[in-house]
Amino acid sequence: MEVVFDRATAISYRPSENLKKVVLNSKRSLPKLTAVNDEQLIEINRLHFSFPYNFGPAPGPETKTTLAEFVRDCEKEYPYAIQDLIDKLKLDFFSAESFDHHIDRTLLATPGHLSAVTVAKLIHYCLLILESEAEMITWARIDQGVPGAPDAHDIANGVATKVNRYETSQRIPEYDHLGQFLTAVKHPIVGRAVSNAAINRWGLSERLGLPALF
Repeated sequence: MEVVFDRATAISYRPSENLKKVVLNSKRSLPKLTAVNDEQLIEINRLHFSFPYNFGPAPGPETKTTLAEFVRDCEKEYPYAIQDLIDKLKLDFFSAESFDHHIDRTLLATPGHLSAVTVAKLIHYCLLILESEAEMITWARIDQGVPGAPDAHDIANGVATKVNRYETSQRIPEYDHLGQFLTAVKHPIVGRAVSNAAINRWGLSERLGLPALF
């Protein structure tokens, strides 16, 4: 398995094409685009990051885009649920345990299944996972006397190396946070946000070409 980041992830929303492919029940009506309201934006802004991530287009966006702004801007191309199970349970953030208990992996990327707030919490959870991986790579380099901090490509390779210890994706334990990361970024808005934020924070070596989160 290979994990890469993409500087130019483009997601278009075409109900006649994309939705029909992912809506499991053909009798189910296609979800409508829903606006992210002020209350949801306030809740998203409450999510705490240890780094001032920029979710604008990578690399080097001209202006700062917050998580709330990014999620709101995507409302025009990908439908969110008005409210989902995570909202009803009032979970403040995801952990390995809550992800496994409350996220249906088979429906996660289905348009209209998750609310804007839950999508933001998944982005938050994924970036916490990448921060942990970056820290481990940094300390390993220090121990080995290797200079330089890891970039987004190095972190992605670190994730892939650990996941590839398993013969198939079905063998990844349910509580494995990297397996959960790989599941979460299948949601196109989560994947794009994590990719943008990672490249804008850790950078990307030009000699390695352009990377994409799946």
